[in-house]
Amino acid sequence: FALTFSGQLVWAPLVEEIREGKLSEREIREKEAVIRRDLERDPHFREVHTLGNGYYRVLYERAGIFTGPRQVTFVRRGSELIVMELRTTGEVHIRSSSTGALAEHMERLAAMGVHSRGKLRVITDVPVISQNAHAHQRGLPGFPNFHIFDWTLESYETPAPRMVLKLH
Repeated sequence: FALTFSGQLVWAPLVEEIREGKLSEREIREKEAVIRRDLERDPHFREVHTLGNGYYRVLYERAGIFTGPRQVTFVRRGSELIVMELRTTGEVHIRSSSTGALAEHMERLAAMGVHSRGKLRVITDVPVISQNAHAHQRGLPGFPNFHIFDWTLESYETPAPRMVLKLH
């Protein structure tokens, strides 16, 4: 597997504290530095840039091999944006879990100006059992057996991406 994320992450609790005027400029910078250091502890974060006000531009790259039941989580457990899990049945379940978890908070997040937008793409040559992608195409130059599945995430109301693959 390979997982790449290039884009912005936001720490909503910090955005809320800033918006409510609870922090001084020094406190904001200190909290941003703590969050940045926390992200940088994960060696898969290749770049972490503080953009200010709780926003970060990041590049995350991770690759590996599923050997036995295993779960790969981005960003991390408890703050899951994407989860890939190999189950004992030989199925790989891919899902975006935070979209659904954030649904109960979407009005508050929208009021803070925090939005969820982006694109998720899965490229695979293994059998697909189920998926809810917005678009699907077959073949890559030189790799006709591969399938490309795309989800366009426009808001918290967009159904969470999900996919089940049969690895073995």
